[in-house]
Amino acid sequence: MNNKITKIVGACAAILVVAALILGIFFMMNNKGSSTKKAGEGQLLMEKDLETAYPETPTEVVKLYWRYLKNMYNKKTSDKDVSKMMKQLRKLYDEEFLADKKNSEEEMLKNFLKDRENRGNETIVSAVVEKYDSVKVEKGKDKKKYATVIVAVHTKTSGKSATSFESFRCRLEENKKKKKNKKWKILGWKSATQQEAMDAGVQ
Repeated sequence: MNNKITKIVGACAAILVVAALILGIFFMMNNKGSSTKKAGEGQLLMEKDLETAYPETPTEVVKLYWRYLKNMYNKKTSDKDVSKMMKQLRKLYDEEFLADKKNSEEEMLKNFLKDRENRGNETIVSAVVEKYDSVKVEKGKDKKKYATVIVAVHTKTSGKSATSFESFRCRLEENKKKKKNKKWKILGWKSATQQEAMDAGVQ
């Protein structure tokens, strides 16, 4: 009888050990998957095919712009990866914007890395972009479509939070060969007021 009890106890102990090992492996894999997913955002942005998967609206273009900036300003992002993201980011800019000498790829990269260094430990927490329904789209004198998109940028420095507001000007590119595939491109941006942000529904 005692032998039977001993065998049962031993079997139960063995089952518990196996169960503990399985749970341990599960949690390790789960945590590893989470960190990989988190770290994969930068890689995803660098590999994004902006020829076939370009944002359809000016708001989506500005949202993608801030996704790149958030990763680029992260001090853990290497200069090499920043350079790769800069190449991607430039695909969101209007040709007129890129034609300016100060906006050459070399100058933009150099100025960006300098600005990132000057910002110290400041991080971009989030960028709240105006919803497309409220975006002002109008035709300019050149008969091209223009859109103004307001953004509320939330940052944190040494535990202190701050919010700034920016107004992005986008233009629907002129492409006679690809009328069905016209893309909204960023023409420029400037500071916006808190009132403009409130009117646009972003805080």
